[in-house]
Parts: sequence; structure tokens; C-alpha cells
Amino acid sequence: MRGDAMMTFLEEHSTIIGMLFLAFVVIFLFSTPSMILAKEITIVGSDLATSENVIQVRTKMDFGNKEKVQNFPNRIGNYYGVDCDTSGLTESLKADVMLMRSYRNPSSQIFLLILQSKNRSSFHPPTVCYPALGYNIEEESDEEIVIQNESWLEGPWREVEKSNASLKVKKLVVNNGKERRIVLYCYVKPQLLSLSDEITLIRTSALTHGDDEKVLNTLKDFTSEIFPLMFEYREEQVIAKHLINSGFLGWITIDILFFFPIFILFYPKFKSLKHG
Repeated sequence: MRGDAMMTFLEEHSTIIGMLFLAFVVIFLFSTPSMILAKEITIVGSDLATSENVIQVRTKMDFGNKEKVQNFPNRIGNYYGVDCDTSGLTESLKADVMLMRSYRNPSSQIFLLILQSKNRSSFHPPTVCYPALGYNIEEESDEEIVIQNESWLEGPWREVEKSNASLKVKKLVVNNGKERRIVLYCYVKPQLLSLSDEITLIRTSALTHGDDEKVLNTLKDFTSEIFPLMFEYREEQVIAKHLINSGFLGWITIDILFFFPIFILFYPKFKSLKHG
């Protein structure tokens, strides 16, 4: 009796049930693995307020863990880093985690800042912080940094086509009358639907004495070196494309997924043909 009641219910509501299942299949096939499996995906972008010019990444380091951030490598290529005292700044900026480090090599010096806060209202971008410190902003623009594939894609998170990744960052040129700096920065933030509200600022800067292009290229090269230590970049394919690329079994899986909602949609007709 219970089986008969279920079949009657299915027959009476076959259109609604079939359409719901069909919608689920379409959403599933055009989702990415990280959306289904809820992997720890964040986005890196040059603007805090918008989601334009962002790339999806999976973090290798925990920006919310003070000890792990402090353990970020002191050696980057031929650069050697020395930590700066941030005890007063951490409190004034209401930062949860903060690392400020000076990296030197024989020909240049670069300052790295990693700052994380859960309080967006107190998270002042460099365009606010530098003027507050007495700097004038001479230039504000976007820069593109190419992260080489060999280091950026290490770690078999999933298969991807080998290609370099491009990252958009903000560029500032600031001057306080005594010194002139070039600044590159971007934000690490959760995806739109994430429950997390943590925001991380990654900023590199260097003094310039009229050799802006050389200093800018040095900063871009340094940023290109440190990002593979922080993130894994993966340009995800939707599940449907994964299945299609997997060959015969993938096509069979797609056929089966579509068969069930279509069968439910046309169940009353199949039943009438059977008894006709």
C-alpha cells in the first residue's frame, strides 16, 4: 500500500518533482568541485569593496595564526628578512595578526606587510593610511603581476592546464617630502557566500630615488616570488567539463544523471503507454 501511495504521489506531482531534479542536475554539472566539496577557497583582489579582477586561490598558510604568519620564510631568493616591531601598530590598527618585515639583498630593500583583521570598519586601506602618516599620493593605478607556473602550481590539488597566472594589484606612489615610495598591495578575502569576515592585506613597498621603473619591476618580481609560498592557484573547470574530458564513463554518468529527472517528468505518459 505504501508503495502504491508513493507511485500515486509521483504520478500526480511528476512535473514539479522532475523539474526540481533536472534543475539540481544542471546546477551540479555547472558547479566546480570546490563549490560542491566546500574546499577552503578564498579570493585575492585589488579592491576591498568589489569582486572585480579577482582570482580564486587556496591558501597554503593560515593568515589568522600569528605563529604561522611569523614563520613566513625569512629567505626569499637572495633576500634576507628582518622583522620590525609592530606591537604599537597592531593595537592602533586593531589588527588580529600583523607581520612587518624588511627584506634586503645586495642591491635593494623591500618592506613586506601582512595584516589581518575581522573588523572591516577599522580596516584602513593604504590610500587612507599613507595620507594619515603625512604622505601625498602622487599616483594610483593597477598593475599586473605574472606568477610563473612552475612554482605557483606546485602541489597536486587537482589537474589543470599548465599556464601562468596573472594577479591584479593596486599600485601607489607616495611622497612625504623626505622619501618617496612605490607600494603594491592586494586583499585576501572570503568568497561572497562565505560566513567568514576575515580580511587580509598583503603589501610590498620600496623606496625610490627617481628609478621608478626599476623599483617597480623589483617589487613585482618579489611579489611573484612570495605568492606561491602563500597560495595555490587553480582555475577550476565545471564538473560537466571534467566528466566530458574523462571519456566514455563520463558521458555515461551525464546520461544517467539526466535520465532520472526526465523519467520522472514523463512517468505518467510511460505508465499510460504501458497500460494502453
